[in-house]
Amino acid sequence: MTSVLGAASGILLVATPAAAASTISVSPSTVTVGGPVVISGTIPTSGEPSCPQDDVAILTSDPALFPPDGFGPRATRDATGAFQISYTVPVSTPPGTYPIGMRCGGGNVGVHTELEVRAQVQQTPTGAPPAGPEGTSGEGQPWGGLVAGPAPVRVDLPAIGLSAVVVAVGLTPGGSMTVPAPAVAGWYRLGPVPGEVGPAVLVGHVTSRAGPAVFHRLAAVHLGDLVSVWHADGSLTRFSISAVTVSRKSQFPTAAVFGPTRQAALRLVTCADDSGRGGGQYRNSLIVWATAAR
Repeated sequence: MTSVLGAASGILLVATPAAAASTISVSPSTVTVGGPVVISGTIPTSGEPSCPQDDVAILTSDPALFPPDGFGPRATRDATGAFQISYTVPVSTPPGTYPIGMRCGGGNVGVHTELEVRAQVQQTPTGAPPAGPEGTSGEGQPWGGLVAGPAPVRVDLPAIGLSAVVVAVGLTPGGSMTVPAPAVAGWYRLGPVPGEVGPAVLVGHVTSRAGPAVFHRLAAVHLGDLVSVWHADGSLTRFSISAVTVSRKSQFPTAAVFGPTRQAALRLVTCADDSGRGGGQYRNSLIVWATAAR
């Protein structure tokens, strides 16, 4: 729509509507790796500049945010040129501030927004896995957490005849670690994936009401025994046992078990009686320490 502003010296002055502007925004503007965001924007379908409605909007940014090449999701626009899409930030994205732009019709659209990505804060359990009835390590359900790589699905320790399914566990609302059913091992999913730098922790029962449980022979391992961890994508990580220790549950070495390491490491944790082997009162924790096998 146009309007007459006035006339001077026979020249008609006419006001024309301002061209619609392209816009882009992201909500929330700060997110933890692995978290969801909603990206909204508008690229006009007419006027100057514009992009035909049947052309999709292609989001662009650093390849760390939109792997592998920096081109992100494609968004179909409505009749006004508006779009809205959901996106999950990869857990592999390094912390930082990332510009997010758009392409349409083969060219860049000259607007952008910014997304601040923050690292996931690793949570550490308070003390040893909780004690359960009959000398077990306790039972519970997973509580929160993120998977940073292919999750472990099986652990094998041939020297003691161990081959068990691995499931993810986390923390209870009170901050204690949960452990799985007696027949399977639990991977603490708020820590590293086995094979990544840092200590991956597997926990399991030593006994249950029905009898021996998944880690009932763990005390029989020897230094140098190999532990194989299979991942959901079919890959395999091997570790070599470097130490076996027993500690009172009241003096569980939380910092040593869960603290940072310079290489991939593995901890296997279960209960132990005063002899360190089982069959009595389970006041202790048995910890098997392993490092990545060469």
